[in-house]
Order: sequence, then structure tokens, then C-alpha cells
Amino acid sequence: EMKKLEEEEPEEAKDITVRVMSSQSVLVTWSDSISEKQRTAPSREYTVRYREKGESARWDYKQVSNKRVLVDKLIPDTMYEFAVRISQGEKEGKWSASVYQRTPEAAPTSAPENLDVLPIKGKATSVAATWDALPESEGRVKEYILSYAPALKPFGAKSITYPGETTSAIVDGLEPGERYIFKIRAGNRRGQGPQSKAFSVVLPTTSIPESKSSQLTRTEDALEMKPSGNAESFLPFQTSSALSDNISKHTSGHSSSVPHGRDSESPLSDFKNKLLSGGGIIPK
Repeated sequence: EMKKLEEEEPEEAKDITVRVMSSQSVLVTWSDSISEKQRTAPSREYTVRYREKGESARWDYKQVSNKRVLVDKLIPDTMYEFAVRISQGEKEGKWSASVYQRTPEAAPTSAPENLDVLPIKGKATSVAATWDALPESEGRVKEYILSYAPALKPFGAKSITYPGETTSAIVDGLEPGERYIFKIRAGNRRGQGPQSKAFSVVLPTTSIPESKSSQLTRTEDALEMKPSGNAESFLPFQTSSALSDNISKHTSGHSSSVPHGRDSESPLSDFKNKLLSGGGIIPK
């Protein structure tokens, strides 16, 4: 009887259930009629496979010796497909029919990274802000909320909401010569995530040409949160054409510092080149 049982292919797992435990984890359970009927049956192993719904997605696997397994590190608000296979020794049964389960949506757990805020040439009352999109593992972002306040009046904060595909914005109506603190957070249908680190920027006192050394010093102060070697430290303002072309370009690399002996156009062209070579993100 036992020998015959070993020769047969293991049966399919039955009664597969997938229970949501959190926005990123589920508990998969099933039944195995042979192991339940015969306590003396040879030890059986179980493999659970799962993937995002869709034939192009790659399967992930978990192997266990009991009839339940916690599957974690899933993406919120995503439909997954699950199946179970029984194996005994070297013999493997068939995969069970698939069971589908969507993970619930959850409010973001992290803040957008690399928030960057720079004054705009020729406008003493505006700044350009850029940030990185939240990773896909945080689920679908519905909106980004950019908040800002004068450093000396932190309770007078204002917030602007942008659609979830946005990664750059221009903020107008600021006070010339004032230092502002900017922060950003992401939100979806389940709520808002945490605030990013604060970014501090000082606006120029008036819209004057960028060659004034006092303004360079002021802007260097404004960008104190950046390493002092950045070309941005010397260049508060882009030309209007560079701005319109590149307002949404992210510049993550650091360029070498600009020697003071050069003419005032030199750092500007360096900065434009840096912007043009940086990865582009088109504002939506």
C-alpha cells in the first residue's frame, strides 16, 4: 500500500485561500487530502508560486513543509495570482488552479526624495522646485503636496497640490530677500505620507543681473544645504531660455566648483550644459 502511494504522482492541493494581512502581505493556506487521511504518509513539501497578474510577470516561489505560508513584500493595490504544488520525494504534483487576490491600497510610508528648490533668473518672487517620483512599491500616487513658509514665520505655511505624475513646479508670489523652507509629501486615496526633509532657499532682494557678487554670496547662503562645490552655488539664476527648456530636468551629479577668476558667463554655460546633460523629466 505504501509503495503504491509513493509511485503515484501527488494529488493537487485543494481549498486554496488567500487572506489579506496588510497592504503588502497575504496568508496562503490549502488542504492536502492524502496527508490528512494518512498520518504515516511520507513527508510532503509544498511550493507556493505567486506573481502580479499578467502572463509576462515572473513567478516568485516559497517552499514550506506545512500547509500555510505568509507571502510578504508585495506591492499595495495590486492584483496577484497564487498557485500551490505538492511534492513528495522527487515526485511533483500538478500546480493547482490559480487563486487571485488584490492587495489593499495604503497611504505612502515614505516621502519623495531629492527635493530641490532654486530661484529663477529675473524673478525675485518665484522659485522652481523639482523632486523624485515616489517608487512604485508605494502604490499609486494621487497627488504631491508641496508646502512652504517663511523661515521666520513657520506657522504661516501654504500648500499647493499637484497631480500624481508631476515632478516639477514653479511657485510664485514669494517675498524678495526672504528665506523660505520647503517640504513635500505624497498622497493617495488612503491618505498622505510623511513630509520630506526641509529645503531652505533665500530669494534675491531684487531682479538684478546675475553678475553682482553680492547676489552670488546671497544665493550661496540660500543653497547652504548643498555641498559648497556645486555649480549651483555660484548660479542663482538660469537664463530664461535655459529655464523654459530645462525647468524640469533633474541634475543629480555634482560638478566641480567654478574658479572666481572666470567671467560671469562661464558658470552659466557650465550650468546650462549640466542641465542639458542631466536626465530629463518632462513636466505634466
